[in-house]
Amino acid sequence: MYMVREDARSCGHLGGDADRYSMSVLVIFNPISGRGRARPLAEALVDAMGKADLEPLLLESSRDSVEKWLLPELPKHSAVVVVGGDGLVHLVAPYAAQLGVPILHHPSGTENLFAREFTGSPKPQSSQTVVERLLKKSLRTVDIASTVTTDAEGKQSKESMVLMASAGMDADVVHDVSQARSGGISKFTYVLPIFKQMLCWRGVPFHLKVDGKDVIQQGRGMVVIANSAQYAIRM
Repeated sequence: MYMVREDARSCGHLGGDADRYSMSVLVIFNPISGRGRARPLAEALVDAMGKADLEPLLLESSRDSVEKWLLPELPKHSAVVVVGGDGLVHLVAPYAAQLGVPILHHPSGTENLFAREFTGSPKPQSSQTVVERLLKKSLRTVDIASTVTTDAEGKQSKESMVLMASAGMDADVVHDVSQARSGGISKFTYVLPIFKQMLCWRGVPFHLKVDGKDVIQQGRGMVVIANSAQYAIRM
C-alpha cells in the first residue's frame, strides 16, 4: 500500500512480513470507473476483508465536495483502498497526505498508471492478495508535489501532483476529454482530442527552473513533470 504523508508530501507502499493486526479500512470506489467494474470489485474486496481481521467500510465517491463525502470518513480509518482509476487516486491522495492515511490502489480505470508504476501491474489483483497486502506493515513512500496555476484572469488555484503535471498539448488533450466526459472512458476516447490538438496546437510559452536554476528561458512547446515512468500506453 502507498503512504501519503503531509510532512513528506508522499505516497507509500504497505507490505512486508510484519505480524497481522486489526485495522479499519475505507474502501472508496468510483461507480463509473471501468464502465461499472469498480462496484463489484469493491464489494468483493469488502467481503474478503470481513472474513479477515479487518474492519472495512464501503464508500461511493461523489461529484460533490470532498468535505461532504470524503473528509467525514477518512480520518476514522487506518488505511484507504481506492477502487477506480488514477483520477480517484489523484482526488484522495492530498487528503490522505494531510491525515497520514496509507493508500492502496485496486485499479479499475483506463490506464491505471499509479498501480502500474508502484505495484507492477495495471490490472486488479485478487481480493485475497489485496487483503494480504493490507495485513502487512511496511511502507513505501512516493513523493507528491503541490502545484499552483494562474488562469488568464490572474486567478490562482492549487492542486497536488501524484503522477504527473503538464502544460501544453498533453494538458489540452486531457482537458478536452474531461470536458466531454459523461461516463466511463477507454483509450479510444482520447483519439479525436489528440488529432484535434495535433491540427491546431502551436505550443505554450514557458520558463523552466529546476532547483532554483534556469533550465529554459522563453521556451515554447510542451512540459511534462513526472513522478512516474509510466504514461499513456507506456510511451
